[in-house]
Amino acid sequence: MAILNISGTINSSFGTSGVLVNAAQAAGDAVFTIDLRPDHPIIIVQDNLDYGVLGWNINDAVATIILIGPEGEIYRNEDFGDPDIVPATSRYLNKTITLPLDPLTDYANILKGNYTLKIAWYNSTLDEYYNFLKTYQYILDPATIANTTTSGPYTGVLTSTDTTEYGPNVHQIIREHRIQYPTQLAVPPPDVVSSNAQVQVTPIYTNEWAILINSFVEYRNPDLLRIYWEGEGEFTHCVYGGCIGAMYDAIDTMLTYYREAMACNLNNQEAYQKRLVIVNTAWHLLNEAYWSGDAEEADEQAYIIQEQVEYTGAGICGGSTSELVVPCPPWTGGGVGGSYTFSNALTEGGGNVVWGGTITQPTTINMVGNEVLFSGTDAGNTVSQSISASGGIVQKSGNGTTEGSVSVIPSGVELKVIDSITPANNKIYNVTVDGLVEASDYSSGYTGLSLVNKDYVDGLTGNITFGTAQYQIPYTNAGLSDFDYSAGFTYDGSKLTLANAVYLDQYGRDILLGSDFTDHLSRTDNTLKDGALVFPHYTNSEENIIGIYVASLPVNNLLQIGGGDTRYNAATTIQFYIGSSTTTVAGTLIANILSTGFHVDTIGELTAAAGVTINDEVYLPTIGGTGTNTSIIYYNKTTGELTYGDTTAFVDLPDTPSTYTGFAGYFLAVNPGADAVEFVAAAFVPVTGGTFTGQVTIATSTDRPLIIKQIGAGSAPGTPEGGINLIAFQDNDGDEQGHIGIDASGNVVLKSFVTGAGILIDSDLEVNGDLIITGVVDGVDIAAWKTEYDTKSSNWDDAYSWGDHAGLYQLLDADLTAIAALGFASVSFLKKTAIDTWVLDTEIYATKDYVDSLALTYIYPPDVLDVVTSDGYTGTVSDVQDLDGDVIQVEEESGDPGFEIRFEYINVTDFNNVFLYLYYHGGATHDVLIQLYNYDTLGWDTIGSFTDQTAFTIIDIPIALDTDYMNGSNESTLRIYHNGAGNTSHYIEVDYAVLRLLPQLGGGGGITDHGGLTGLADDDHPQYALADGTRCVFYSNYGAKQSSVDAGALGEFSVDDDYLYVCVVAGSAGSAVWKQTALLQSP
Repeated sequence: MAILNISGTINSSFGTSGVLVNAAQAAGDAVFTIDLRPDHPIIIVQDNLDYGVLGWNINDAVATIILIGPEGEIYRNEDFGDPDIVPATSRYLNKTITLPLDPLTDYANILKGNYTLKIAWYNSTLDEYYNFLKTYQYILDPATIANTTTSGPYTGVLTSTDTTEYGPNVHQIIREHRIQYPTQLAVPPPDVVSSNAQVQVTPIYTNEWAILINSFVEYRNPDLLRIYWEGEGEFTHCVYGGCIGAMYDAIDTMLTYYREAMACNLNNQEAYQKRLVIVNTAWHLLNEAYWSGDAEEADEQAYIIQEQVEYTGAGICGGSTSELVVPCPPWTGGGVGGSYTFSNALTEGGGNVVWGGTITQPTTINMVGNEVLFSGTDAGNTVSQSISASGGIVQKSGNGTTEGSVSVIPSGVELKVIDSITPANNKIYNVTVDGLVEASDYSSGYTGLSLVNKDYVDGLTGNITFGTAQYQIPYTNAGLSDFDYSAGFTYDGSKLTLANAVYLDQYGRDILLGSDFTDHLSRTDNTLKDGALVFPHYTNSEENIIGIYVASLPVNNLLQIGGGDTRYNAATTIQFYIGSSTTTVAGTLIANILSTGFHVDTIGELTAAAGVTINDEVYLPTIGGTGTNTSIIYYNKTTGELTYGDTTAFVDLPDTPSTYTGFAGYFLAVNPGADAVEFVAAAFVPVTGGTFTGQVTIATSTDRPLIIKQIGAGSAPGTPEGGINLIAFQDNDGDEQGHIGIDASGNVVLKSFVTGAGILIDSDLEVNGDLIITGVVDGVDIAAWKTEYDTKSSNWDDAYSWGDHAGLYQLLDADLTAIAALGFASVSFLKKTAIDTWVLDTEIYATKDYVDSLALTYIYPPDVLDVVTSDGYTGTVSDVQDLDGDVIQVEEESGDPGFEIRFEYINVTDFNNVFLYLYYHGGATHDVLIQLYNYDTLGWDTIGSFTDQTAFTIIDIPIALDTDYMNGSNESTLRIYHNGAGNTSHYIEVDYAVLRLLPQLGGGGGITDHGGLTGLADDDHPQYALADGTRCVFYSNYGAKQSSVDAGALGEFSVDDDYLYVCVVAGSAGSAVWKQTALLQSP
């Protein structure tokens, strides 16, 4: 593809000449198509630009088109405000452009020649554009659909061929090749439809066939011009039957007639002779083809003859009937015809050929839409069999009173027994996808061998017996008792289940019992369920004996053994046995549960001699003793008392005190001889120290709740004993972090050993006594300060006479005297004149930093995004903090408001401007308001509005400096508010939403004519161009600029070897926005 760069001024509604992008960076450009199909736009232009290679956001781009034809300009648009392509919406031409027609074709075809297409893309955000220019050659001669169809009795095939000359540069053909059977057939078969150029159909039928061809063709020329063309054609073809033998007599008769006619009718001799030549030639060629076995040639010559001669069996084109064409048998040689032998269930006798005999080969009979009916009667009995495509296969047999029939139809099989005397005896069964189903309810006549229906089983009561009476499942009017009869037994590959209530898994590991307490046919979620394992009673009339009963309640899973349910008899004895090995039979009885309680019984007797429990009393027996009140622990359940039995008391042990009396509150300790224990009245302390692993609290009313005492003889109060007495603080690995206590000299010590740490006193400090400080205070050597203080503190009154400090720019005595004589004035500055005198200056001055700050733009990006109302949104607050193509997209909902988007700003000093960059995909009648929250009126102030937009739009709103839009914490809130009901197909994209403080320099007065300014001759601003033309390039410096790194003034430029950088939003480092544009290599 040729790619040209076209420079020049762009006529744009954005009002800029832009920057041309190097075309070599782009991949693809556009696809140009001429569409010749009816009801389609005559030209299609597809935007195929790779925006990523250009570094463009597709949402920022639009394109316009210029088209030049063989006779001049066809279409021109250079207004980017009314673009021809909006890629973010559709990458196709959105205008209708017509092409000139060729008068030499009576204006039926497009004028041939060269067509030149120019596309200009413009990026409004980057102020860049990109051009594409290419010339295409259109020389197409539209095709005419053509067809050749052959058929005949020698092949038995109809062959239809699309013989259209489509021309060169065909990329693809999408064809529908449709063949329709003669309408004279009783039930014409469905059309034969194919995408192939050649289609064959067999079997075939006489009379007229219809052939329809519809082709869509895509051409791709070497210059990449695409052309779409579509054409259709309708054709008819007559099919004839009959073979060479049936044709002979007709041709001979025709030849005789024509010879006689030519002798009598001289006026038509030439026409007769022409037809004779045609038929004679075709007849000769037909015979040769037939003898040589060339079926296609034989069909072609037979067709020529059949168009001239009518004969029996050939069929008539346009007639009222259509018959199957039976293929002609192959040529087997000439000579006198011999005798014929009939086979395959055809026999001959006495010159008659009849149907009957042995079938000797596979036989096919095509009934098409016809019916084959066999029927017969004999002595009042009837029989019939009907076969047809519409009615299926129906077999009937009757005797005049009853009739049985079987019908095979597409929906299934129908079995009938019809009693013409007693219709109540009629029975009809249908075999369908649902199985074998009764047409009506026949359960009243069921016998022991009847096939019954489900409703009949569901309604049974009593018992269903399997084999003998002991295998019965009881029924009630509601169904099977405790079983779901509708489900029965099922096996899912892992378990055998009865009625969804009882199952055994495939290994026999689990048996699941139970169902809802109130409905034994269900297991409902969050419902009380129970189940029991019961056994028959000795007396049949008694309730069963319960073994295990389980119930699942909302807050409890209950297991009962041997009773607990009034529906069953309880167990009277529960015994526990144990085996001595894995092969022990019966085992040894080790415990009984009787009505008298739980008993341990090693000899199997049901007594309490060695028991643990007797009725309401619980014992832990003595070794070898019985469970009585002499046990170690004795609990009387009736009285609730827990007492010690007849055991040795603690004080009776040989190494313990002999009595508890008099030792209340004492601690038990090992005596100094380490051979017994004793009660100790002293406070409890660890002997060798210890570690507390939890919090220790000392609660006392004494003045000294904790005393740390050194061991030693001591001395007079106020005189320390040798050594130090400290409380140390360590970390987990034993490093000492600090300590507090008394040193060897009696000083109170508070010290930290952590590097860089000091002593933090987090409240007022009161010192009663001397304060001695060594070291530095805030980096100042306190000792040096004290020396200076000791020397000069007594001379404060003479401080002004310390000496001449003029070299240090300090005030002298004379200066102070002169200043004191000036007096004081409000809003004035003290200034020294050029003659070394002091004056008061009432002019107002500002620092350089303050003045510089007024010339800068301060930008406050939002800190919080709050989408209050929407139909969903994507994006975060970071997407609207920079002008970078990252957006939030908010879907409009149908309610009122359609959406509400809030942006919250913090640490706002002041602002006078709201700046937005957004794209509203809405309707012209939908109003969207831009509002600021007024903290004085506690309401929203509307500062701007907009409706439907066709592209991303800059909204720049000046705001009067007003603290009403900031709260006491320097916070402001901006919202975008859809006023009224929304439309769910609408949405808004927001790329940038900031508050700004723009420069406030200005004021009236002064010089109004630039020429009246002084200092214009100074060349102290190298960034400015000079009037004399000696410096015409405006740039700040050489090097790359980045938005996240470099500060910049609006319009400031910088260059490096490859790129031009322009500051589009002024600000400090991190706030300024720089745009980068690639530089083209000069020739």
